[in-house]
Amino acid sequence: MEYEDPPLQAKPGRFNVRKLLVALVIVLVAGLATGVAMNLIFKEPTKTKVEVTEKESSEAAEEEVVETEEESTEASEGSRAPSSPLFSNSQAMSHVYALSESVGERRAGSVKESGGADYIVGKLAEFGYQVEEQAFTTSDGFGSRNIAGSRKGSRGGYTIVIGAHYDAPVESKGAIDNATGTGVVLELARVFAGEQLEPTLNFVFFGANRPEGGEMDERLQGSLSYVDSLGKFERREIIGMISVDCAGQGEVLAIRTQGKGLQRLR
Repeated sequence: MEYEDPPLQAKPGRFNVRKLLVALVIVLVAGLATGVAMNLIFKEPTKTKVEVTEKESSEAAEEEVVETEEESTEASEGSRAPSSPLFSNSQAMSHVYALSESVGERRAGSVKESGGADYIVGKLAEFGYQVEEQAFTTSDGFGSRNIAGSRKGSRGGYTIVIGAHYDAPVESKGAIDNATGTGVVLELARVFAGEQLEPTLNFVFFGANRPEGGEMDERLQGSLSYVDSLGKFERREIIGMISVDCAGQGEVLAIRTQGKGLQRLR
């Protein structure tokens, strides 16, 4: 009788450990491969997508800013009166030409002085001002008038008068004396028509200044008439007055107080 050895059987504990190690290696390899694959598949496209999104967002933001600025500009231009923040020499000179050449000699109390007044009234109304006309009679019995347009400020009791006489010396077209001053004040009125300011600005154009000379009580009749028309409270509200006279002559702009105002006002 032959004796056969029983088949060898692996020990249960050693076999289970081996299987566990093999499975762990497989899982690690699979995980590593999966991670690499995921990076290859998703990483670069995701980065590219973010970069494109940021670029598009930046361009969209820039376009939005440009559109907003354009809309703001259009809105401001649409809401602005016929005014501009920039003083225009050519605009001022157009008034000088109109008064000296189109209207001509504007002697105090004359028909042509009245024509000059009509021109000023028309321009102030064009700029959006409510125009006040103050008629008066000169010492020699002729009629003349002052023209005023006001721009209300945000601060009460704080008024500045900016003025010029619009009549001319006898037998003169008065281009320099004083169509230049009138042109400057008209242009200032245009500039400030659409501005919000603290002081109230009164733009006043005086008739019958009579710049040809003579006794003081025979001159400045329009200015004196304007002051006489002011009430007590209106006078208190005026903190200063700027008179623009013969602004188009010479190379030096003289700023003075005629010895009657505070020198620091210059």
